[in-house]
Amino acid sequence: MNKSINLYYIVIFVLHFLFVPMKYEQINSNYLMFLSIITITNISIHLIYMKSKDNNWFRLDVLFLISLIISFYLVPILFYFNGFLPSFYYYGGLIYKYANYGIWLLNLAILSWLIGYHSFFNIIINTRETKIKVSGNYKSFLSLSAISFSIFMLFGAKFILSGEYSAEAGMPTLAKYSYSIFSISIILTTFFLIYNNTEIIKKSPIKLFFISLPYTLLVVVYLFIFVIISSDRGSALQLISALLFTYSILIRSISLKTLLAVIFIGGIILSIIGLGRNTGDVINKGLENLSSQISKNNIPQIYTLSKDLSSTYRIYYKSIQYIENKDELLYGKSMIAPLLGVIPFSNTLFFTLYEVSDQEKVEFGTSSFMTNLVLGKYNKWGEGSNLIADIYINYGSFGVIFIFYILGIVFKKLHLEILKKQNIYFMISAIMIATLVIYWPRSSLFIILKPIVWSIVIYIIFSKLKWSR
Repeated sequence: MNKSINLYYIVIFVLHFLFVPMKYEQINSNYLMFLSIITITNISIHLIYMKSKDNNWFRLDVLFLISLIISFYLVPILFYFNGFLPSFYYYGGLIYKYANYGIWLLNLAILSWLIGYHSFFNIIINTRETKIKVSGNYKSFLSLSAISFSIFMLFGAKFILSGEYSAEAGMPTLAKYSYSIFSISIILTTFFLIYNNTEIIKKSPIKLFFISLPYTLLVVVYLFIFVIISSDRGSALQLISALLFTYSILIRSISLKTLLAVIFIGGIILSIIGLGRNTGDVINKGLENLSSQISKNNIPQIYTLSKDLSSTYRIYYKSIQYIENKDELLYGKSMIAPLLGVIPFSNTLFFTLYEVSDQEKVEFGTSSFMTNLVLGKYNKWGEGSNLIADIYINYGSFGVIFIFYILGIVFKKLHLEILKKQNIYFMISAIMIATLVIYWPRSSLFIILKPIVWSIVIYIIFSKLKWSR
């Protein structure tokens, strides 16, 4: 069956080359809808097949594919039904020039991912009763979380408590690194808290929050400061994703119905926070703005509720325009900063050693590069990055297709290891990816590298050196 599915994906992949659009041409709503239907069909086939192998729906592949659809296919679908395009998509007519080619290439990328994912023919039957043999106690990671959070609040509190979104950009280096350690250690604490108390949680999931009151208190304080005061939705999304993912692989599978409910309720809550951002009254203003959006009851307003996931769509087209005009690729230059970021202070050392000027620094990260490209040198906000744009601007169309194929293989390998539950390092890697997988399509390729490496290093220090004993 798996071979037949993979053969189907390969045939559809080849057939895409029968209707290759020009890079620069008038947007065609029928063509975009046709491509969207093909991708949704391909993903549906994958999900139906995987359901027969693993009844847990809170999987990495599911979350990643859902995020890709929302991030890139939402606008074309709404455009087909209503002829609506949000104003910030135009950017001098970008969407009219490159949308056809951009979605066509994205279709190939997703097909390549699916082909890579189904290259592994032996699917292991899910055995969730198997317990990983690891050394580690949640209390040691909880202690690290408390210490790092205290240091962060000591040196970075005034930036967060100001209530300004992304105020952490001006934080001292110590505050930034202590927060990085905290954001990883609290996820490791969550994993080991569930792992160390599986039998209790199986009987009553709500008891998870009563097993360790210090953990619950720390999480409540953390979320209140970051979500309610600073309007940072990412912190809540990461922690909740880690909690649900760990629960689904160690305690009980999460059904499709539950997943859809989580997405719907979570989407509403995150929209409220987003709509109330920088107002001084996040919840009330967010609810007020949400009610206003829904009461108008039209496609543009419905789109607004999920625009944050699809807002980096325009960056993708800007990258296509840049390569077309310059006719040269960056060949990994804009990926250097995220790669060096894995090692503390390595970016500073690199820029100093090679005497990189402030103006040149923007070229070493796709996010800063695209911001400078779109908004100019004297910008007041960041454009962010985009998984497809990050790869495309460095390695072009073939790079996008090849790297997505590799990502498909990586996702499948992680899925097999999760089912086997025999390698703690793969498990930790999967959990860290789960915390960012929904956001990944809106960010750079190597955003997940630092959390994975740091979490494994922290685990080794606290388990192999017996600090947890």
